[in-house]
Amino acid sequence: MLDFLQRAEDSSVPSSPPFSELHPDFAFACEFVADPAKFGVNDLVAWRANQMSRFAKAAASLEPWNVKLLALRPAYLVTMDKIGRQLRPAVIAALTDAIVWPDQKLAFFMVKGFPATGNLPNSHCFRAGGVEASIPFDKLMESNFTWSRSLERVISATARAAFELEPHPPAFVKGVTSTLSAAGRLRTAYERTLEEHEAHLCSAPMTLAELEASMGRGFARLIPRSCIIQNGKARVIDNARRSLTNAALSTKEKLVCCHADLPVSIARHIAASSPPGALPELGLGSDDVQAAYRVLPSSQPGLTVAALWCPHPDGDWARGHVGYVTLPGHPFGLAGAPLSWNRLSLFLTCVSRRLFGVCAGVYYDDMVVVEPLYCSAPGPRRSRLQCFSKRKASGQAALDLVFSTVGLGLDIGKHKEVAVTNIFLGL
Repeated sequence: MLDFLQRAEDSSVPSSPPFSELHPDFAFACEFVADPAKFGVNDLVAWRANQMSRFAKAAASLEPWNVKLLALRPAYLVTMDKIGRQLRPAVIAALTDAIVWPDQKLAFFMVKGFPATGNLPNSHCFRAGGVEASIPFDKLMESNFTWSRSLERVISATARAAFELEPHPPAFVKGVTSTLSAAGRLRTAYERTLEEHEAHLCSAPMTLAELEASMGRGFARLIPRSCIIQNGKARVIDNARRSLTNAALSTKEKLVCCHADLPVSIARHIAASSPPGALPELGLGSDDVQAAYRVLPSSQPGLTVAALWCPHPDGDWARGHVGYVTLPGHPFGLAGAPLSWNRLSLFLTCVSRRLFGVCAGVYYDDMVVVEPLYCSAPGPRRSRLQCFSKRKASGQAALDLVFSTVGLGLDIGKHKEVAVTNIFLGL
């Protein structure tokens, strides 16, 4: 493994921003799967299976250090253990050192949390640029008390008016409901919030008095919560723009993701790197990280509190009240969340390329793998890999191993096995 890692490092430029789809990391992985014998590997499937086994053992040996690091977390982040994905910062620390990754603070942020707004630290992984805050962070927080009272009044008036017009909005039905009324959005946002609470992604709704008794008066910058329909699914949206939380964000770099034509670029490079007359048949597969932002720990608990309308205990929506939920992770609506998340997803896909020769790219929380179909030969499976894929040592199985080992397993329900015909980002 160390010899292979050294070849990967020699083929990359660790100090350069890894945002380009033609970055040497991709070139290395493409050349490896096109002609593994060139790298001293006669059987790619057997080699990758061995790499995966050794990787899992090495990660397991770091468990005592994971325990020590997780003991340093703020108390409010301990609740993330209930999500069922225990983060492993020691593994992240070891991997950032092993592949000479420029973002050396990833493990620190996995322990202490990523900032929700204010000054986001530079990762050294993206293009220079970013945004300047239009409101100083301190000034924003000074207005928390008056903002919380104003927001509660506005939500109450808006919700009561909506439910007077429509006392009993129909429930959202996935794949059937195409539009939501004002009352329907409020009801659906509440129902989806309860689902998130059951999944331990947020607290149970509480009153403003209960919230302030827990956090302190004026500590939280409340974010109004609503709901939209996206691809046939109802998704809660926390409007951090309206709360001005996003206006206090400052970054020194600009997020850059791969493009929809990345699979074509990978396939071309594999074709160009294959020995004459030995071009393997290629396939494309995709994966997704479930609740990606929600499982990304936040270092600012007062900035990840959502406000929503809750029904009266007797079920009467018009006589309801404003409720508040706290999130240990990031709300969907924070401008800084995509940048923080992609620091992690970019790093983990790079690990899969350098350690397992996986031609993998990432667009936010969507992963794509392009590789020879023979890598997906059926074979015996064990543990999570048996549930995740029917394949023995595919690139997708290796990618899932990397993510799940650090506590961020891929979503089995959205897994699309490598095939000759598949869709990535709509293409």
